[in-house]
Amino acid sequence: MPDLFPSFSVPDYIESDSAQSNQNFPKSVLFDFNSGDFVRDGAGRLVESSGYDAWVQWCIKAIATQRYACMAYNSDYGVETDGILSSSLSDKDAAEAQIASTVTDALLADQNNRTKAVGYFDFSWLKDSVTVKCVATATDGATANISVNLQRGD
Repeated sequence: MPDLFPSFSVPDYIESDSAQSNQNFPKSVLFDFNSGDFVRDGAGRLVESSGYDAWVQWCIKAIATQRYACMAYNSDYGVETDGILSSSLSDKDAAEAQIASTVTDALLADQNNRTKAVGYFDFSWLKDSVTVKCVATATDGATANISVNLQRGD
């Protein structure tokens, strides 16, 4: 009679680079910046994001937040762009250098030490705002293209 429960050898599990990537990045709840609310599944439960997506969301939020504007954040969180955008700087190169500097400082101040470098800045100016695009590099080598529209404060 044949064996009812056959046996077989299980192959070794080799963890891929993508599975190892961001293993030290804490997960978070997925946020939809277009709707301004957290993403929910069909049952109304909050959807969890990967560690990489949580880092990208943190980068966008850190750039979009004015430093010292909210007492809930410590003094290392956010950017200082109100003065740059509200002043009538005729030299956009100087303004772009200041914005790049404050964005870099904000992303490197990550308390979870996820950000390794920030660079490749690109700016698109409108009358009362500027869209800042940059590439953030994580400590594990992953990169993220970040784009944030900064409005002039009133």
